[in-house]
Amino acid sequence: MRIFFVVLTVSLSTVLFAQDLTRSIGFQILPGISSRRLLPEGLLSTSEVAEIEDREMASTSFGGGVDFLIRGGKAGFNVGLLYQELGYETKRFDWVEDEAYDEAEERFRQQMISLPAHVNFYQELGGKDRLYFLLGAELSYQVRIEETRTLYSRTDSVTEPIERPEDEEFRRSNVAFRTGMGWEHDFSPRLMLSLQPTFQFWFRPVLLDAEVANRNLYNLGVRMALHFGL
Repeated sequence: MRIFFVVLTVSLSTVLFAQDLTRSIGFQILPGISSRRLLPEGLLSTSEVAEIEDREMASTSFGGGVDFLIRGGKAGFNVGLLYQELGYETKRFDWVEDEAYDEAEERFRQQMISLPAHVNFYQELGGKDRLYFLLGAELSYQVRIEETRTLYSRTDSVTEPIERPEDEEFRRSNVAFRTGMGWEHDFSPRLMLSLQPTFQFWFRPVLLDAEVANRNLYNLGVRMALHFGL
């Protein structure tokens, strides 16, 4: 992680010393698909890990916010404020803890506020279009956690919150790696559209300490932003 931040700092210094800088403010949305990387503890057997991996799957995600862009000829720097909701869910699986219900589904959702910052490296395609590669990081703060289980019988269903052990506490803050490639188009000197497939991976697991298993969240989405020149 330390090498990553050194590379980001060097790249940022390149942007700040570039000539002919332009500045703009934008509004962004980030729909996508999120999932998790399982971190099993020693209490789980190989078969139990395989069962969890087969059961859990990706779910939809969404984000929106504002950002500020400084752009030079070959590089740019972007910082923003982003709200995101993401997580994962499960397929239906057999439920044996309550005779009244036969199957269950579980869903984990995390709402967070993030401060993303990344450096863009540009390749001009003409007077109005550019391709770019980005490298960056973001600091996230958890606003709300929803962890629910829906139980199904032949005639009805019920949704309830999942109760975790008292010593399992969710992490409030986290740091994510961010990368992607994008396309920018200038409609005018003061109006620009950018489309950018983006990958985010949070370095720290969602729980401070877990008895059975922990998870790192990640997200793959398409960031769409409309920028207005200042």
